[in-house]
Amino acid sequence: MPISSDFPYESCFVDVHGSAMHYAEQGEGDPILFLHGNPTSSYLWRNIIPYASGDPI
Repeated sequence: MPISSDFPYESCFVDVHGSAMHYAEQGEGDPILFLHGNPTSSYLWRNIIPYASGDPI
């Protein structure tokens, strides 16, 4: 799979103690949680998610 600059996942948000937390969901089954530090973002995981979600590559 080539490296892509796209972020093809729908942005979802949940309120956590008065702040909006962003997350993306993809695939089915038991959840896998990817965390990132500051100053990175969920964009960091865009090329990893397909391998963990069971989507065809």
